[in-house]
Amino acid sequence: MRWVGAVLAAGRATRFDPPGAKLRTPLGGRALLTWALSACADARLLAARAVVVGRDRFDDLVPTGFEVIVNPHPERGLASSLALAAAWAEADGASGMVVGLADQPFITAQAWDAVAAAPEEVDLAVATYAGSRANPVRIARRLFGALPVSGDVGARALFARRDLTVVSVSCQGDPMDVDTRHDLSRAEERADEGEGG
Repeated sequence: MRWVGAVLAAGRATRFDPPGAKLRTPLGGRALLTWALSACADARLLAARAVVVGRDRFDDLVPTGFEVIVNPHPERGLASSLALAAAWAEADGASGMVVGLADQPFITAQAWDAVAAAPEEVDLAVATYAGSRANPVRIARRLFGALPVSGDVGARALFARRDLTVVSVSCQGDPMDVDTRHDLSRAEERADEGEGG
C-alpha cells in the first residue's frame, strides 16, 4: 500500500491579527507552518508529501520533498484544498492520503505514522487524543470522489456514513488549533514546555 501525506495551508486566517499573517508568525523560534510541515516530513510511512497553499506559496518555508499545490480559490473553504490534495494523491497512484492542518503545531510525526499504519482495508482512519477525534485523518482513495469540494468541512463530512469503516487511532501530541493571537500565546507556553511536532 502507498500512503501519501498532505498539509492544508491555504486558509485565509481571517481571525488572526493581522489577517493572513498567521502561518508566518513565529512560534518557539520558527514559523508556525514549519511545525506541521516538519511533522509530516518526519513521518516514516508516507511515500510522498504535498502542501496546499493559497496566494502565499510559502516557498521559503516548504522543505525539499514537498509538492506545492496552489489553491486558486481558497475562499471556497478547506474542502477546496482537500479536493486538490485528493486529486494530487490520485494522480500519484496512492492507496490513500493522510491529511493534516497547517495551524496545528503539536501534531507529531508519530501521529502521522500511526494513522498511516491503520489497517489498510478501512475507509477512514482518524487520530484521537484523550478519546477525541482530530487530525490527521487517512482517507482511502476510493472515497476521494465523495469528498466535499467547497465549505469548511473536510473528511468529517464522511464520518456519519454508515456504509464506511472508520477506525480511531490513539496518538501522541496535542491537536490544538492556532486561530487567534490568544491561541498563539497558549501555544508559546506549550512550546516553551517542550511540546513539539
